Amino acid sequence: YDGVINIWPVTGRQPHYQLESGSGSFAWTADNLIRTCSRPSSILDRNPRTGNTERTIELPAPGYWELYGPGLCCRVYQADSQVTADIVAINGEHRISGQRPGVQPGTPEDAKRFLFCPTQEGSACVVFWPSHEFTWPSLIDLADGQERKLGVAAVGGAQQIALSPDGRVLAIIGGGQASDLGYLAHYAHLHLIDAASGADLAHLLIGPNRVSGTALAWSPDSQRVAAATADGTCEVFDATHFNRLITSPIHRGHVKSLAWHPAGTRVASAGTDGVINVWDSSTGEVLLSLPLGDE
Repeated sequence: YDGVINIWPVTGRQPHYQLESGSGSFAWTADNLIRTCSRPSSILDRNPRTGNTERTIELPAPGYWELYGPGLCCRVYQADSQVTADIVAINGEHRISGQRPGVQPGTPEDAKRFLFCPTQEGSACVVFWPSHEFTWPSLIDLADGQERKLGVAAVGGAQQIALSPDGRVLAIIGGGQASDLGYLAHYAHLHLIDAASGADLAHLLIGPNRVSGTALAWSPDSQRVAAATADGTCEVFDATHFNRLITSPIHRGHVKSLAWHPAGTRVASAGTDGVINVWDSSTGEVLLSLPLGDE
C-alpha cells in the first residue's frame, strides 16, 4: 500500500533497490526489467537498478489496469450498472497481441473476486468469477475473442486457479461441486480439468479436518500439485494418477500461498501464523522456518 517495489537478494534482509509503483501489481520481464501499470493507460518496463523507464506500452483505454504476469493485463470497471472486464495480451516482442473487451462477470461483488491466469504462450487465458453460487471457469482466446466453459461440473468457493507449466491442466482450489451433498460442497477440494477438452480429470478432497481450501501451486515439471487449507494442512498430489503423495500440518493457521523450488524438491508456504516454511516435497518435513514479521 505504500506504492513501493522493494528488490533484495535472497541472502539478504535489506532491499538493494526501490521503485515507485503505479499500481499494486508488477512482473519481471524476460529481459530482467520490472513491468508495472501506470495510470491512465500505459505499461512501463523499468530498470530495477536505476528506476529509468526503458520501454512503454500503450494500453487501449484509460483505467485502473492490473498485471497478471508479464504477458496479460486486465481492468475491471462498472458502466451503466454492468460490471465489465477488458483483457489485453502482450507478446514476447512487448506489443499488444490480443484483446478481449467486454467480458461480463456478473455482479460487482463477483468482480472483486476475479481469478485469472494466462496460458504459457499468452494467446489465451482462463477467467473465473467465483461467487457464492457454483460457477464454471472459462477459457478465452485473445486472438478471436471466443470463450468456452471448462469442466463438466460447476465449482463453488474457488480461491485460486493455476494452469500447469505445460499448459495442459487447470487446477482449482476451493469448495466442492454442485453435486456434492450437504456440507461436503463447502469442504476443501482440488479440481483438475483438461485445458484442451474441458473434461473433468479429478475432484479431490483436501485435508483431514473438512475446512476450506486456500492455496495451490504446480511443480515445475507439471507432474505434481501442492494444495493447502485454512487449518494449515499442506498436501501434494500426483497430477497424473490423482493420488495423494503426502499430507502434513505445516502451519498453525490459514495457508495464504505456495511456491515450488525450481528443482521440484522443496515447497515454500506462507501462513497467517506469521511464518514462511520451506518443506521437503516428498516427505512434508519442514526444513526451514522464516518469520514474516509483525505484518
